[in-house]
Amino acid sequence: MKERVYVAKLYLVGLIIVIVWLFLTNRLIHIQLLNGKTYLRKSKRQSEQRISLRGKRGNILDRNGVSLAVDISTRSLAANPMEIEHPAKVAACLSTLTEKPESLFLRRLKHKGSFVWLARKLDWKIARRLDSLNLTEIREIEEAKRNYPLGSVAGQLIGGTDVDNRGIEGVEFAFDKYLRSTNGWAVSGVDAWGRKLSIFGNSPKGARDGLNVVLTIDSRYQAIAEEELEAAVRRFDAKAATALIMNPKTGEVLAMASVPSYDPNHPASCNPGNRKNRAIRDCFEPGSIFKVVAISAVLEEGLRNPTDLIFCENGKMKVAGGTIHDWHSYGWLTLKDVIKHSSNIGAIKIAQAVGEKRFYHYIRAFGFGTRTGIGLPGEAKGIVHHPSSWSKRSLATIAIGQEISATPLQLATAYCAIANGGYLMKPYVLKAISSKDGKLIKEQSPEVVRKVVSEKTARTVTEILCDVVESGTGVEAKIEGFSIAGKTGTAQKSRQNGRGYDPQKVICSFVGFLPAEEPQLLCLVSIDEPQKNHWAGQVAAPTFKRIISRILSLNDCPIRGKSATLAVRTDSLISSPLEMQTRNQSRAYADHGDGGHLMPRVTGMSLREAVDLLHRQRIKVKIVGTGVVRRQIPPAGVKVKAGTVCLIEAENGLQ
Repeated sequence: MKERVYVAKLYLVGLIIVIVWLFLTNRLIHIQLLNGKTYLRKSKRQSEQRISLRGKRGNILDRNGVSLAVDISTRSLAANPMEIEHPAKVAACLSTLTEKPESLFLRRLKHKGSFVWLARKLDWKIARRLDSLNLTEIREIEEAKRNYPLGSVAGQLIGGTDVDNRGIEGVEFAFDKYLRSTNGWAVSGVDAWGRKLSIFGNSPKGARDGLNVVLTIDSRYQAIAEEELEAAVRRFDAKAATALIMNPKTGEVLAMASVPSYDPNHPASCNPGNRKNRAIRDCFEPGSIFKVVAISAVLEEGLRNPTDLIFCENGKMKVAGGTIHDWHSYGWLTLKDVIKHSSNIGAIKIAQAVGEKRFYHYIRAFGFGTRTGIGLPGEAKGIVHHPSSWSKRSLATIAIGQEISATPLQLATAYCAIANGGYLMKPYVLKAISSKDGKLIKEQSPEVVRKVVSEKTARTVTEILCDVVESGTGVEAKIEGFSIAGKTGTAQKSRQNGRGYDPQKVICSFVGFLPAEEPQLLCLVSIDEPQKNHWAGQVAAPTFKRIISRILSLNDCPIRGKSATLAVRTDSLISSPLEMQTRNQSRAYADHGDGGHLMPRVTGMSLREAVDLLHRQRIKVKIVGTGVVRRQIPPAGVKVKAGTVCLIEAENGLQ
């Protein structure tokens, strides 16, 4: 009996084993053979995690390689709201950490999805404090943030990016297709707790960094221009100011400055109006600086000569039922003196000699009424009406820069044509595109738009503009030792009701280029609504002088003045010492060194060599005698500051 029970139990156990084996075999076939691929995918999802590999946005550099915009690493905070056990506690901690309202984080933590951003691109100092809060439910993500090392320098030109590092303004937007990066991904193993292990093999898709954009801008010129504009706005209690510095031979923009300034590192804290790039977006009636179009047209057409006399009606002229005045009463003036003294009536008579159709042709030829094509977002094209819509008064008013509007860039580009022998150049700010390792991808070349006037006409107009600076309305722009051609313009602004002009609201402008015989720099300055002085010759011209003087004092400036930079003439030094000085640069970035350096040795040099060397060190000079330097005070090797006076004694016969 017991044996039967025992055998039965064995059969039962064997049956159970067979059933279990058959079940396991069935499951194995089901899992491995029938649904093997499905379960393999599930296994990978549980043991592996796809991680994002972020590329870096390209840098923006100035022409000398100075960084204007770069990516820096920051930390962002995210969470899965469904995993947060105590949202009120987490919100309170994040509020303390970021100094943002607790309600903001509570609202985000109530999000129904599995992912929510809590804070983006935190400062590292703030992010480090998160470690001490022990918020294990919060996920830290490393992100790139755009940083602008020079702060507000060229802020409006460079523009900015959004929170996802996409260009939205200025150069960042215009050249985003080069700057933006491409993100990649890789596969990482995770343990049972979701912690990342090593990355498996090579990245299936590598991240690609953006390309570097090299601008034509010289950040030193830009810093100087912005400083001097800020000083002018304070000095004359003005609303705003703009400056452009260009190479007239190539069309390269070396500086494009607007004040009030804008720091793209802190976009939320600035007035939205300060973000506007006034050099390409502000349109205004240019006033007398527009007279260069009429003078160029009449000379190019051979209708007048520079010495021809024009009767300026003693300061008052009837035009189409109205009266146009000169600031001063003039009788007979030569054509060149019309520009020198900026006679409205003389300019009108010059334009009348040209005629409406031909005058309109030259206006368009100089680039007015159309965008320059610089490639920056928001460029305005100005207003130039066709002669078919002109009134009987239009020819006269347009000749003196009214009833027409232009941007500072259009005006600067037009004067570049005069400085460049009559060729209108396309302005540009993009110098080159390069890879992160410095490989050149693309290089911008100068582009001629058209020939506006002959070289002879351009040279004649340049000579006339030199008279403006030497003894005309632009005398405050004069820099000893340098030949400068330029023109002032004081333009009244229209009243808000559109009826006439407001004499208390003006735009003062000056545009000049140097050296006049072989121009290498052109600078336009425009001061909007100065309250303490309404004359361009006393507002914009001296601002031009301050900007250019500081640029000329830079050691690597390609322009050198006549006779050791400041036209030292030894025969004039016999009777009295000559003191020469250069304006000290106030901004540390535009300066060289810490303001202190060793006095150079100038004994044994000619006066010209000595003055040139000391001038470049921003040291004032007093000279006694002529010939070769035999003594200097202070002596060589003494530490001095900019502005120190060096007495040098010279005599003949020591060579």
